[in-house]
Amino acid sequence: MRLKKQTRQVNTPGSPHEYPTPVYWILFAITWALAIGTVVVMLANYRRLAFWNIGLYAVLLGGYLWAEKKAHQAQAPAGQRAHEPLRYALALTWWMLIFGSLLEYALWPTQQGSVTATGAALMICGSALRVWSVYTLGQYYSGHVETWKAQTVIQAGPYRLLRHPGYAGNILQILGLPLVVNAYGALVLSAVLVGLFVRRLLWEEEWLSQNLAGYTDYRRRTWRLIPGIW
Repeated sequence: MRLKKQTRQVNTPGSPHEYPTPVYWILFAITWALAIGTVVVMLANYRRLAFWNIGLYAVLLGGYLWAEKKAHQAQAPAGQRAHEPLRYALALTWWMLIFGSLLEYALWPTQQGSVTATGAALMICGSALRVWSVYTLGQYYSGHVETWKAQTVIQAGPYRLLRHPGYAGNILQILGLPLVVNAYGALVLSAVLVGLFVRRLLWEEEWLSQNLAGYTDYRRRTWRLIPGIW
């Protein structure tokens, strides 16, 4: 995979914003529209819903977000950052999955205990792997694809075996989250997210191979997502 200079140009970040202003407001508007719409539908159909199921969904998701925030040791950008519009699609699809799963459950509530248990197990395992990965990277963790001055390749914890344990954890999460509320239709969004994550990690490997010393050798000795397979 070749990096296209016009869309994959390395730059030194200087903006304090997580996203460019137009992108931020588009994501903001869509996310809040989904959130408000989901709440309205849930309130209109509350007699048919099992709120313990919704509570479990909220606890699993909220617990993961809290744990990742605690594990994250942020530092100011001080190196090279890749320009990656794909990140915007990931963010939008992620929020669509979160609210879309609840919306589907509110419209067509289904109760299958074994499916809920499977989803919760996937969510817990995926969150644990994701948080472990963030903690292991420490100050070098970022939601962006970037490097810092004097950075070395992290090869501790889950990174001894996998190059992308954080993405592996994400994939387990997005497969499990809809199952917690038996939202089978939302698995379509899960499949889209898996494809986006795979696309991003393949491109990320190429970028890091060009911008992080030792990464090419590290690629030869580790698996991407599934030990012994890929």
